[in-house]
Amino acid sequence: MRTITKTIEIYKFNELSPQAKDNAISNYAFTDAWSSEYKAVLKDFCERFNVEVWGWEVGAYEPILFNARVRGMENEELHGLRLRTWIINNFWHDLYEGRYYSTPFKQVPKSPEHPAGLSYRFRHSRIIMEERCLTGFCAGYTILDAIRKFIDGGWKERPYRTWEDIVNDCVYEFFDDWRKDMEYSVSEEGFEEFCEGNEYEFTADGRMY
Repeated sequence: MRTITKTIEIYKFNELSPQAKDNAISNYAFTDAWSSEYKAVLKDFCERFNVEVWGWEVGAYEPILFNARVRGMENEELHGLRLRTWIINNFWHDLYEGRYYSTPFKQVPKSPEHPAGLSYRFRHSRIIMEERCLTGFCAGYTILDAIRKFIDGGWKERPYRTWEDIVNDCVYEFFDDWRKDMEYSVSEEGFEEFCEGNEYEFTADGRMY
């Protein structure tokens, strides 16, 4: 009987040859790792602003395709200051929220109300307002940016834009953000960052070990 011990050289991504890096990216890079988060933001936006988006396609280095419309829109001729006022009256609390404040955690007896034995108080300011982020995911800022820019002064710079024009800008910028995220995930820099964060290692030809 013979026992043979085989030695395999293991590398971090940044130690691989250029060809091995290309192999690793091609086989293991995640082009749409945040898909569910982006879809949740789009769903929240559509529900809050009574918008329908369909027939969309988004991919790394691909053109952005989508259809969007505002459901049940009345006064479609609104623009300029009147449109700004209408947006504030109808959607202010979907765009902004009071600044969040909380006290430090303190220990309390465990109970159904405080199962971890910890308690704190919190509130939202009624005076100091901050930009709302839909679902808490970063794209939740992007998808509202065109509306906030219109409120902050865009209504003067481009006074004849309609609500549907602004909504289309919101949706386009959202998909553009998603596309850029995909492109970064399959770039060498983005994939290296992902590998470092997860401590992935590879064989000399770029196969994950």
